[in-house]
Formats: sequence, C-alpha cells, structure tokens
Amino acid sequence: MDAPVLHDPGRGAFTVREDGAEAVLEYTRSDPAAVAFVSIFVPPALRDRGIAERLVTAGLSWARQQRLRVTAPCSYVAGFLSRHPEWNDLQPGREAS
Repeated sequence: MDAPVLHDPGRGAFTVREDGAEAVLEYTRSDPAAVAFVSIFVPPALRDRGIAERLVTAGLSWARQQRLRVTAPCSYVAGFLSRHPEWNDLQPGREAS
C-alpha cells in the first residue's frame, strides 16, 4: 500500500515517507493569492514508484482548492504542468483545456 501524501503548511511542503526515507515537494507563499512550487526531491530508494507525480498532484489539488495561482520554478513541476493541460487554470496567462 502506498504511503499517504502529507501536507505540512508550517514547513511549506508535501511529503511521502516510506521505507525510512522521505520524498518532499517544497513551496513558498510570498503572495497570499499564489504558490510557487520550488523544488522536489525523491531519494533513490523511493524512485520509480510514481511518488513525484503523487506529490505534484497533491500540491496542485491543494492549490486549486485554495484558489491559488501556481508558478513552477521547479523544472519537474514545470514539465508536469506542460504535459497536463488539465491544470492550466492554475497558471497565470494559461487557458484550461
């Protein structure tokens, strides 16, 4: 069974802990109406399990629920967004598909 994605607002992170390791998607909030997903790290022991995608999906779902605009300085998140137009409504200047 997959470990749950946990949200830690005080840390500005979404995490998954499995097998004694932690994967993390970090974000910042410099604007109350926006969130910037700045980095993602999945340790080698947790790679190839779809954890990065689960973290990003959880972060974007949270942003949508909070009605936040999303920016993606993190290259993995930016790539994910470019491959998944269903999230375009969260990005400034992008149209939903």
